[in-house]
Amino acid sequence: MGVLYSVLPLTHELRPAMRDWGFPDVPFAEARNPTPAEIRGVLSNLPGYRAFFNDPPTIGTGWQAEVEDASDAESGAWTLVNMSEYPGEDVPGEVWFEKGWPDLIVQILVRLAARTGPLVLVADCGGSPLLIRATDDPAELFRTWQMDDPAD
Repeated sequence: MGVLYSVLPLTHELRPAMRDWGFPDVPFAEARNPTPAEIRGVLSNLPGYRAFFNDPPTIGTGWQAEVEDASDAESGAWTLVNMSEYPGEDVPGEVWFEKGWPDLIVQILVRLAARTGPLVLVADCGGSPLLIRATDDPAELFRTWQMDDPAD
């Protein structure tokens, strides 16, 4: 069984939840969900990784990209990036990650945040959500993230 990771754009509507999650003074810049084109761009240019996309996508159906370590596909880092409903290549849509390595997910989201604005990562196994900005250091973010262990 794996962990599912929801991705939420940091918007004014998210302000009450952010306060509840322990982020009382986060400055809000209107963020948005990424587009499939932005996801493709980030994944295709991620150093040390390769991405595979389930193409051709159909509007309104699920869309997925698989990311794997380019030098060690068997035991290296990997994740699955999903959109439950493909909105069109240049239309923002809800994104979530299915399983995989959380540090890789954070690395991907820092790069996406440069295009979308700040994003919030929420693991379904519990723990604190993670606020991700384009200027953040992915390794430091991951090191300080308080995610619950899904094995517990």
